[in-house]
Amino acid sequence: ELCVRYIDTRGTFSYRQYMLQEKFGFRCHCDVCRLGVDESSDRRRSRMATLAYEVEESQDLSEKLQMIEELLALYDEEGLHDRSFRLWAYQAAKSQGCDK
Repeated sequence: ELCVRYIDTRGTFSYRQYMLQEKFGFRCHCDVCRLGVDESSDRRRSRMATLAYEVEESQDLSEKLQMIEELLALYDEEGLHDRSFRLWAYQAAKSQGCDK
């Protein structure tokens, strides 16, 4: 099975569907999108997007690591096992000297 990520999958259901329709002219029918609106999932995905931004902006190492841990837990809860997200989290931690 070939999976292509056209947009940031951390967005809410409505956001993902809107962006795919506007940018690429189709509605997604993947397993997750077929479930429709799920408020719990939307809250987790919104939190993931917020955390990703905050990790980049934070100057506090301890705070940054806590955010990365929360972000990775949310990825697991949502079943987002895309390696690029985990690689991004690893690189964010490593850039702060957390690879020791």
